[in-house]
Amino acid sequence: MNNAFVLYLEKHTDDDDLNFNGSRTFYIIKEKINNAFADTEIIASLPEAYTGELVKFSKVYVRSDNETENWKNLNEQFSFDNYIRIKADAPFCDMQIIGEMLDVHTKYIAEYTYSENIPAGFACDILSSELIKSLPDSSENGKSILPVEKVIKDNINQFDVELFYKEPDIRAYRLSFLSGNKRENMIMQNMINVADNISYDSVEKVLTENPDILYTTPSYIEIELSPETNANPLYSPVALAKKGRSQMDSKLFDKIITELDLFNTPVALSLSGFGEPLKHSEFYSIFEKALNTTNISILLLETDGLALDQNFMNFIQNRDVSKLRVIVECNGYSAETYKSIHNLDGFDTVNKNILNLEPVLKENLYVQIMKINETEPFLDAYYDYWEGHKVQIILQKQNTYCGRLTDRRYYDLTPLKRIPCWHLLRDLLILSDGSIPFCKQDPGAEFSLLSAKDMPILKIWEERKPLFVDNFNKKYATRPDCKSCDEWFTFNL
Repeated sequence: MNNAFVLYLEKHTDDDDLNFNGSRTFYIIKEKINNAFADTEIIASLPEAYTGELVKFSKVYVRSDNETENWKNLNEQFSFDNYIRIKADAPFCDMQIIGEMLDVHTKYIAEYTYSENIPAGFACDILSSELIKSLPDSSENGKSILPVEKVIKDNINQFDVELFYKEPDIRAYRLSFLSGNKRENMIMQNMINVADNISYDSVEKVLTENPDILYTTPSYIEIELSPETNANPLYSPVALAKKGRSQMDSKLFDKIITELDLFNTPVALSLSGFGEPLKHSEFYSIFEKALNTTNISILLLETDGLALDQNFMNFIQNRDVSKLRVIVECNGYSAETYKSIHNLDGFDTVNKNILNLEPVLKENLYVQIMKINETEPFLDAYYDYWEGHKVQIILQKQNTYCGRLTDRRYYDLTPLKRIPCWHLLRDLLILSDGSIPFCKQDPGAEFSLLSAKDMPILKIWEERKPLFVDNFNKKYATRPDCKSCDEWFTFNL
């Protein structure tokens, strides 16, 4: 077989994203390929906007936006039997696994071979020349241009496809190993600091013996601007929250988002907590600061929707809100169903506000409904209603706060095997008075002595590392009672 490796560089990637352990990732990958597959050609597949060092490779293909056409043109230009695609920012790519995948691909005369259980960065996918020639146009029938793997899977019955599986299965860690993601780059650097050689066979052992490797920077920060609420839904945890909190001082908010820059990684910021953010007297000035903060990559506004009025509409129409996601808590599709859950006559106002916002926010607007006994009877009608108005739906699992609230779920989806808590690894909740709860299960911050008023966020984050490490090692906290928690398998971003 006449095979070639395709070193595939994603769009919006530059050479800074290809730095790992003092070297460029593509040189690391090239050396691995040359050592394992002598005299095999390497083609660099590059987006049009890229102008970095990879353009110096002896074989280069510059891509347009149409992925299907790109593969067909590449195949015509270079004429190999199979193309072994590796991400250009994958310094941990494992040549043993890739060799095994190539053996399977060849043995079963496959047209496409890939793995779903091996995290990105260790394996590859393999496309045959015959498959590439027969790829359907990914833009047909008005569809948008799709990645080639999506085109193949959408038409999977047309091709001979092999799904490669290899132990260990570490999908529960929700990891990938690509240097272009700063947190993943940090995790990989942590790994090689404790192990001489990282292969896929060794990765689980390295992580299990060194769980602090996984603890890098927060990816999701939730800030409670105001503890006040308009409604009191059946499932509300407000009664569990600390009494006497007032709205967050705007200077404290400024301090927090300024300190986020010290992490030097992008973060999703959610304005929510246990109250209604738009009840803050300085909401719009705070909101604008968050929109203009560079390292806040996604800004979530979680609201009851009552104040998403013309003032809000006027504000967002004059600004770049591309990173804004608005999530409206709306457990009803009629005045009657809404009131039965929220204990408030508010559906007409909320409904009007959502429908007014949809043409502006489009795919960045969501309605959220709790999956509980009380909503189950009208859930189908709810979907029909909001999908009819082109509004996206989030189906939310109820949090019972370690059993302190009545369990209203009509079935339990908790996995049988417990994994380390995603929230302790990636999330940080800051209440309106600056206090830092143990986690979301501690709505009154009863079990924490940390405060954003008194300590930099970076220091707070470091202070919390043992909480995750203990949880990873199954030394579960008793305050709050981690063993009673069923949120450990859920995640935000």
